[in-house]
Amino acid sequence: MLETWTWFIVPELYRIEWIYLSALISLSCLLPRRSSILSSINGVLHRLAKRRRIAILATVLAVLLGRLALMGILGIPRPGIPDEFGYLLTADTFAHGRMSNPTPANGKPLETFHVIQTPTYQSQYPIGYPALLALSQVALKNPWWAVYLTTALMCGAITWMLQAWLPPYWALIGGLFAGLRFGLFTYWMNSFWGGSLAALGGALVFGALLRVTRRFGRTRLFPAVPTTGASILLALGLVMLATSRPFEGFVICLPVAAVFLQWLWSQRGDSLRFALWHAVVPGVIVLGAAAAVTSYYQYKVTGHALESPYSVAIRQCHPNPPLVFQKSRPAPHYDHLELRFVYLHYEAQMHDPYAFLHALKERITWYWQFYVAPLMTLPLVASLLTVRDRRLKLVWVSIIFLAGAVLVENWTQVHYVAPGFCLFVLLLLEGVRRIKALHLGRYAAGARIVRALPIVCIVLLGLRIFAFSESVETPGVRWPSNWAYSSQRLHNREQIEDKLNAIPGKHLILVRYRYPFHSYHFELVFNGADFAETKIIWARSMDAKQNCTFVKTYSGRKLWILDQWGPIDKLSTSTEAQICDTLNPIYEGNKPPEYYFKRASRPASRGADQTSEHASVHLKRFDE
Repeated sequence: MLETWTWFIVPELYRIEWIYLSALISLSCLLPRRSSILSSINGVLHRLAKRRRIAILATVLAVLLGRLALMGILGIPRPGIPDEFGYLLTADTFAHGRMSNPTPANGKPLETFHVIQTPTYQSQYPIGYPALLALSQVALKNPWWAVYLTTALMCGAITWMLQAWLPPYWALIGGLFAGLRFGLFTYWMNSFWGGSLAALGGALVFGALLRVTRRFGRTRLFPAVPTTGASILLALGLVMLATSRPFEGFVICLPVAAVFLQWLWSQRGDSLRFALWHAVVPGVIVLGAAAAVTSYYQYKVTGHALESPYSVAIRQCHPNPPLVFQKSRPAPHYDHLELRFVYLHYEAQMHDPYAFLHALKERITWYWQFYVAPLMTLPLVASLLTVRDRRLKLVWVSIIFLAGAVLVENWTQVHYVAPGFCLFVLLLLEGVRRIKALHLGRYAAGARIVRALPIVCIVLLGLRIFAFSESVETPGVRWPSNWAYSSQRLHNREQIEDKLNAIPGKHLILVRYRYPFHSYHFELVFNGADFAETKIIWARSMDAKQNCTFVKTYSGRKLWILDQWGPIDKLSTSTEAQICDTLNPIYEGNKPPEYYFKRASRPASRGADQTSEHASVHLKRFDE
């Protein structure tokens, strides 16, 4: 259980940050001179930043060691969001040496979100992150280590990218800021569906572009002619964007392509031949290999090299399109109420044109909470002064393109803009530099404001470590995730899996959702790639005939019935004869709400006392 004082801090994190920020800025402005401790730390950072490769390595190690130090608090994450299970399904498929899986026998009870079953069984998501997860699953026995390494490399790549735009000290500060603020507690590190890979790709693209073209940034640092290494990194960044956030990555790279082609067009004679051989050919080879692999993957999944699993999922499951200007399609038939509610009703709310302003407000709020928060609000405002800076023309144009892309999308998640994360960090640093240059006569007001920012960052980091434990469900933590909290977890699913994994043999769980208490945010039915060998199969309970056929298809497993209503989970054993019996009480319809309110007064299987108040909360949530 959380300490009583923690309850007051966790839900009010942003209010606490405003208070600390205001107090420390005021204190910094009143102090007569700079602290000797801060001066010593700044001196160390300046010396470290001048050794550019060491600075990059230091940023990566800071994230790796910092997250390892938090292992006792955070542990190794487990999936809880449908998107995570989708990525892990594809990763598990690759780990088994396959591009896709055959359609499961009697697969209706196995249907779930973001997964197609025909023409093959696979998730709808691109292959970038799943490929890394699969490599980690095979080599390190847990897919999360790929997330861990990718997020650390993202922070190092941001330092490398910033070195092309800013003085070394500020490049190092930007990488450390990304590591402390986004590389420890966010869902980019502590889940399987964050934006680390897309952000890594964006950093490689915008860092390598300057080194190849010498058109922006600190051009005197770059070789007079393009290097093969920079060109390969540029192509690898494009591949990461195309295989993680293809739509947003394509849009943000349009200005990049314009700059690259303009540079190539300006080359003449030997310079052109050198550019073609060292800048174009390596990139074409890398992009061509990635395109061939992706096309082959799509062919194995959908039967058509140019048709992605996502387009098949849109056609089969989603009557509401992903972009606002697309028309809705007739609703398909859904065998399960959960799928019908999410695909047909919940997604329809997002496609409502009258909800555009509400969605815009929601996007701005989510982005501010995750990327800015009180700490960087003033630098964000100050960064607007750089709009007319010719050095940052590419940055602003790319961000405008990315903003246009996310505005025409129906869905909203903060990692959708991850391809431009490095540019956002760059603009925040430019805002900090402009604040620092502010003087009131001889009084260096800006420098005194700026020196309070890292202190607030460290203080809030300490508060997050000592005031909150990820291992418990914290009251007051709301979606969306922010810098201090990660995605939701399915604690009931985790506990059931731990229990059954300790029991010899294989298991099959039929999940019965009790309405109106079930929330679609807490979906339980997800599976891996290999139904024959997996320890636990999760399935949706249907009628007696379909359940009977299904359990006979996967015979030899111990059978379980999971009744789930609101905070109550009841797991009980069953037999094939009981499941095939049409008179079995499990096929009775929902009882009156009073029945569940009465049962909710009993201790839940999770170990916590649940009251009728909890059930009424879930009822209200469903009605909303």
